[in-house]
Amino acid sequence: MARQAGQPLAIRRSPLAIGYWLLALLLAAGGLRADALLDGRRRPFAESRAPVPAGGAVLHSYLQELSRVPPGADLRRLQAQGRARGFRWFDSNVLVRILPVPDRKDEVLRALAQIPGVQVTNAYPTAIEALVPHDRVGALAYVPGIRQVTHPRWFRPMVVSEGLSVVGAVQWQQLPRVLGTVRPTRVGIVDIGFKGYQNLAGTELPSMSRIHTRNFRQDRDFESTEHGTGVAEIVIDFTPDVELYLAAVSTGGELAQAIDWLRQQGVQVINGSIGTDVRAGNGCCSPEYDELDRAWQSGVVSFFAAGNEALSHWYAPAFADPDRDGWLNFQPSGIPVPGPLPDGTERNCFRAERGRDLTLALLWYDWPVTARDYGLYIFDAVFLQRIAVADEPQTGSQEPVEYIELTGLIPHDGTYCAAIRRNQGAGDVPVELFIDSDLCGGRTPCFTYVVPDFSIIGPADGVHVIAVGGTVWNTDVVAPYSSWGPTLDGRLKPDITAPTHVSTRTYGDQGFLFAGTSAATPHATGAVALIHRKVFSAFSGTTIYEVLKARSRDLGPPGPDPMYGLGRLFMLPPH
Repeated sequence: MARQAGQPLAIRRSPLAIGYWLLALLLAAGGLRADALLDGRRRPFAESRAPVPAGGAVLHSYLQELSRVPPGADLRRLQAQGRARGFRWFDSNVLVRILPVPDRKDEVLRALAQIPGVQVTNAYPTAIEALVPHDRVGALAYVPGIRQVTHPRWFRPMVVSEGLSVVGAVQWQQLPRVLGTVRPTRVGIVDIGFKGYQNLAGTELPSMSRIHTRNFRQDRDFESTEHGTGVAEIVIDFTPDVELYLAAVSTGGELAQAIDWLRQQGVQVINGSIGTDVRAGNGCCSPEYDELDRAWQSGVVSFFAAGNEALSHWYAPAFADPDRDGWLNFQPSGIPVPGPLPDGTERNCFRAERGRDLTLALLWYDWPVTARDYGLYIFDAVFLQRIAVADEPQTGSQEPVEYIELTGLIPHDGTYCAAIRRNQGAGDVPVELFIDSDLCGGRTPCFTYVVPDFSIIGPADGVHVIAVGGTVWNTDVVAPYSSWGPTLDGRLKPDITAPTHVSTRTYGDQGFLFAGTSAATPHATGAVALIHRKVFSAFSGTTIYEVLKARSRDLGPPGPDPMYGLGRLFMLPPH
C-alpha cells in the first residue's frame, strides 16, 4: 500500500526495518566488533582470497580468476568486475602493470614477445605496462623475472585569474624583454585530458601554431575532460607568448613517457595538476619518478599538485591492534594509545550516494616489496553487506598496496565503512588509508577518522618534484583540503603554495571557480615561464625556481611548515 500524503514514515516501518535501524545504532555506538562481521550468518566477507595456483603467485587474484575463465564467457561481466579491482579493458585485452625483478627487465620483455597478442605499451626498469589478451593472462605467471602482475596506477585530476595579482605577476608582465631572445619559452602540461582546447586557441590559449600535442593515453581520448584546458589557461594568463606542449596521460607508465617527450622538446617547466594516492611516500619505485629525476638533472623544473587529500586521508605510525583480534583500531590522531579501545574504532566510515564511483587505497610503508600481509574491506554499515574486498597475498614479492575501485557498486545512499585486517607479518610500519577527495567536497572530513599529516600524493612526493599546495586567493589561508606533508621519509612537502579558487573561461566564474591544488599548481608554472620569458631566458627552469622560492611569502607558523611549505608563491617586484 502506498504511503498517504502527510503520513509519517515512522509508522510504516516493519519490525525488520526497525531491527536494521537498531543495528545501525549499535554500529554507531561501537557495539558490534569488526571480527563479528566475519562470523556465522552475519559474515559479509564470507569469501576469502582466491587460492594461488602453483606457479601463479605473482598474479593479481583478478588475473588468476581471468585465467580460469572458459571460452565463450561473458566478457562484459568480466570487464565490470575488473574495473572494480583497478583494471581496464581495451576490446578483449586487459591493461596490466608488470613489475620485473631488479635488472631483469630485458629478459621479461623477450619472454613477453613470445606470448601471442601481448602488446607492451611502455617499459622501464621498475615497471612495464602491457595489453594482454584475456585468454593469455595465465601465461604471465610463468614468465621468468616477474615478481608481480597487477593493475596500473591510475592518475586523476586534483579538482574539488585572480591569482596573478596575489603573487605579484602583473608588474612582471609589464616589463619589456630586457635580455633579448636567447631561448624560446616552452611550457609542458601533462593532464588527463584537454577538452575544448582548440576552441580557446588564439584567445585564452596561444594560436594553434604554438600548441603542440601528444596523446599517450591507451584509450586515445585526448579530450576526456576539460581539466587540462583550465590548467593551461592559468599558465597562459601569466605569459601568452610561449610554446605550449600538451600531453594526455592516464597511468604512471604513460606519465613517464610524457615527461621524457617533454624533456626532449626542450621545455623549461612542466605542470602536472594530476596525481595518484598509490605512491610510496618517499619518491621511489615507479618509472615516472625516474623520468622526473632525469628532467630535473636536465634543468627542467616540474610542478605537481600536492593533492586535495587533507580531509580524505588517515595515517598511523604502526598497525594498532590492542585487542589483538587482527583488525586495525583507528584513532583520530593516528597515534596508538595503550589499553583497550572501543570496538567502533575498528571501522572508518564515510557517506556515499547510490551508484557513485569511488576509490580507496590502503598503503603501508614497506616499499618496494613486502611480506606484511594486510587486507582492505568495505561494507554497508546498516545491512552488513560486503561491498568490496582487496586482500591480495603479500608474500615478499608484491607492493604494499591494496586498492578498491567502487564503480557503480554503491547500492544505496548511506553509510559505508572501511576495515583493515592484518593477515601476517609485524605491524611496525606506518599505515595509510585514502578515499576520493571529492567525496566530501573539500570542506568536511570524508572519514570518521581523518589525519591530514603525510597526505601528499604522488608524484608530488618525489625528490625532484615541486609539490604545490593551495591557498584561497583572497584570504591567503591554506585551503582545508590541501594536502599536508611531510613525506613519509621526512622531507618538507608541500614545497610551496599558490592561489586556488580562481576564475577561468573553462570553469567559469561567479560561483563556478577552478578549485583544488590543480588550480594552484599552474600559478607556479606560469611564474617560472614569465620570468624566463622576461628576464632569464638563458637560465634553466630549475635555476629560476631556486630564485623564486627564496622570495616566497611566509604564511602560517614561522618558517617552513607542512601546510604552506616554504610559503606562498610571491614574485617580488622587478628592479
